[in-house]
Amino acid sequence: FYEDRNAPLVRKFSRAIFRHLEAVDVSAIAVRDRILFPQGKINIWQSPTGKLACFHSHSFSVGINPVLFEEKMQHYLTSDTDRETANNIKFDFQNRCVSPLSHKYRVGGGGFTHAILNYEKILTLGLPGYKQEIADGLNQKPENRDFYEAVEEVLSAIMLFLNRAVETLKPGELHDALLAAGERPPETFYEAMVLFNFAGYLDYLDSFGDLDVYLTPFFERDIAADVITEAEVVELLGAFYSNVDVNDGWHMILGGKGAAPRLTELCLHAINTRRPNSGLKITPETSDAIWNQAFDAMARHTGNPALYNDTAYRKSAVEYAGVKADDLDKIAYGGCTEFMVAGKSNVGSIDSGVNLLEILDGALGRLTSAPDFKSFLDEYKKDICREIAHCIEETQLNQQYKALYRPQLIRSLFIDDCLASGTEYNEGGARYNGGVVNVVGIANTANSLYAIKQAYEGGMEMSPAELQTLMECNYSGNDAKREILRHLPKYGNNCAEVDALANEVSELAFSEILQYKCWRGNGFYIPSVIMFVTFVPEGVNIGATPDGRMAASPIADSCGPMQGTD
Repeated sequence: FYEDRNAPLVRKFSRAIFRHLEAVDVSAIAVRDRILFPQGKINIWQSPTGKLACFHSHSFSVGINPVLFEEKMQHYLTSDTDRETANNIKFDFQNRCVSPLSHKYRVGGGGFTHAILNYEKILTLGLPGYKQEIADGLNQKPENRDFYEAVEEVLSAIMLFLNRAVETLKPGELHDALLAAGERPPETFYEAMVLFNFAGYLDYLDSFGDLDVYLTPFFERDIAADVITEAEVVELLGAFYSNVDVNDGWHMILGGKGAAPRLTELCLHAINTRRPNSGLKITPETSDAIWNQAFDAMARHTGNPALYNDTAYRKSAVEYAGVKADDLDKIAYGGCTEFMVAGKSNVGSIDSGVNLLEILDGALGRLTSAPDFKSFLDEYKKDICREIAHCIEETQLNQQYKALYRPQLIRSLFIDDCLASGTEYNEGGARYNGGVVNVVGIANTANSLYAIKQAYEGGMEMSPAELQTLMECNYSGNDAKREILRHLPKYGNNCAEVDALANEVSELAFSEILQYKCWRGNGFYIPSVIMFVTFVPEGVNIGATPDGRMAASPIADSCGPMQGTD
């Protein structure tokens, strides 16, 4: 990174990537009896022992282990001058890893960005084809020379890494497929899987888009020519899924337009792991055979696949994200289930978020001053709008910070339209830019508001002031009153009044978020309700709430009813 101290930032990052891939121990990765490369639990951006003090991060661009950095500095550096220089470097790297987001807005993500490389293009163009794309871009936009030279160096680093792996492997099918990947686009299903898997590890097996669509041409050609059997296809898919699973990779979607139905069936049949998070696009053309394979996969207790209403997503993608008709087939999902356009988008996922229950917790002090429920609710809704405005303001700042300090050169190389525009990924180079803003605590908020309403309107023998006292003491010594609150009607159980409150506050939050444009590329913000496992820590900083929930307890784990109340 500091090899040329006066180099532009993108060139510093590209040189750091080159030096890493030049030095990484390929012999520890290229296992000869495997069918893919890499294969198994491997982060190519770390050392085999995971002992790098500074490293490339697929989401945050750069990472640092300050404790390890300090240990290495004390061990290897003896002079005061060298240590002072190292301290400056540590400060610089720590500064690059800073996020301006407040803790309360890091709801399930806090600036993390999942992505889908343009795998279809990688398989069509082949890795060597990107060299011409870079040359064409530089020809057309010579003013962006620093960017093009940076991505060219990254491509050279990738090719060097690939060639070093080829040299390590003994002659055989994997050796030959990797050798081909360095020379031309893949021609067979096996070569396509080898290249797809290799490219996936470059982005730490994040998310993949329409796997079956990309592989369909190779599958149909090889099956027709008896080059491969369906059993071998399933074996390769299973090996890839296992790689994603052991590395905690993320999402793929199946059943898209252009996928061979039989390949979709085999992709579903091969699912036997918790990862990748798998989805299935449901359309009027979804066959009974595909449905049956989906149900069989669910019965294997992997939690996969999730079902996506493709028609509804297409309509919303146009309305809320401005996706053009030619790109609607590329609608895909990253991470847990965040909306993306495969190979063409930079969607902060999850960029930030608000916890409606935490906001309500801060409003409970008004229970003794608000004259009626409507007044209390109106003020609370103002709180929601104000918090969302603050959240978006910090999110905008975080996007600018990433563009200024943390270029993403792997994604700039493999996601459209960065090369065509000469614009780095975090600066807005992707065709579609956006951010996912999480909205959580809906069920608890609706249940709590209903309890507050009953207190104001005489629906139970408890006044607003008494309710506030219960919250302040965390129900201590008041088990009977807590039970009254716990047994009030709850959201998600066909109680129109409670469900209406949930609709009112969520509609307000969603509409507020949708009105903003993100800094990066003047793109979209879209609200989501994605809890994953974060519903537990999201309750830690919240006091007791009027739904009967104790202080620091978990909140609802989804947009559905609070667990235990449905």
